[in-house]
Amino acid sequence: MKKIALITVNIGGFDDVVKPITQSVDYDYYCFTENNLPFPLVNLCDDRMRARYIKTQIHDYLSSEYDIFIWIDGRVEITSKDFVKSYVELLLSGVDIITTLHPDRNDINGEIDFILEAIKNDKSYLVERYRDQPLLEEKKYIEKNIPGIPMFFASGIFAIWNNEKTNKMCNDWWSDCLKFSSLDQATFRYNIQKHNLKFI
Repeated sequence: MKKIALITVNIGGFDDVVKPITQSVDYDYYCFTENNLPFPLVNLCDDRMRARYIKTQIHDYLSSEYDIFIWIDGRVEITSKDFVKSYVELLLSGVDIITTLHPDRNDINGEIDFILEAIKNDKSYLVERYRDQPLLEEKKYIEKNIPGIPMFFASGIFAIWNNEKTNKMCNDWWSDCLKFSSLDQATFRYNIQKHNLKFI
């Protein structure tokens, strides 16, 4: 039986976290806040980057305890008792990672262009999050290294094996978040392609 961890983060009370309903398979649930971080993360003074560290570096602090990590953003509410089971079964079909397609954008460029246009039009939520982020530089970096990446994933829910191949992807994902912007969705998709991960 695979050992499974379901993880979410709510640092600074950004979301109203609802614990998933009882699941049909065994798993361990972790909800990290500023009061129970695995490391102090004192050099990450931004709450969103602390959360981003947990999201991309799950393997760094849960490591060999688990075979499978399932991530859900704090705002995600799980209402199906078979949610964990269904994601595990999909991973067992021979893929490295389970993702979800972005509901509104088809590619990385479309997402970055949407945010830049929202900032230009002073939409407060996105202005606050991304105004000072180097999104154009990030877009150019991705396009230079892997041009024309098809499909675009939302990173609010994903399931991933805890192994060397996927952990390397997550390490590069975190590195890109440090190099460029806190828009982790763009570099999430980029690094899945870069590391040739099989996905559904």
